[in-house]
Amino acid sequence: MNRKRLEKQRQLEVEILEQKRLEEERITKERLENQRIAHEAEQARFSQVKVEQERLEKERLEREQVENERIAEVQREHERIEQERQQEEQRVHEEKRRQEKKRKQEEKNRKEETERETEFMAKKAKMQDEYRRKREEVNKVQRDREAQQNIKRNSGVTEEAAVPPVE
Repeated sequence: MNRKRLEKQRQLEVEILEQKRLEEERITKERLENQRIAHEAEQARFSQVKVEQERLEKERLEREQVENERIAEVQREHERIEQERQQEEQRVHEEKRRQEKKRKQEEKNRKEETERETEFMAKKAKMQDEYRRKREEVNKVQRDREAQQNIKRNSGVTEEAAVPPVE
């Protein structure tokens, strides 16, 4: 009986050990299943976080692109305004230069006109002096001739006699 008892006790121990082993296997399987589920959940969360990060990154890049385009547009507008300002400055400078050139040309023309008028007046005065001098000479010659004729008339000599014969 002892033996049977021992055998029974051993069998019981074996069964208990088997149950323990089965329980440990079940617990291990549950743990592994829980770990797998936790891992899948973690992967799903990671995936979700990754998708969310990608979405946020895409949004950030889109905002950045919109901002860069806005900055580029503002820069183009500034460049256009600066170019217009420079063109206006150049146009004003050219206009001033043309006005100055025109003013100098007008001044030169007035000076030349004044010089021509001065030369004309000097020539006119010279011609008038020359005319007056010649007129005076002619008048003197005419007076001298008249005086001679008067002398001849008064002396009784005719003009024909006063003129020496031409040989």
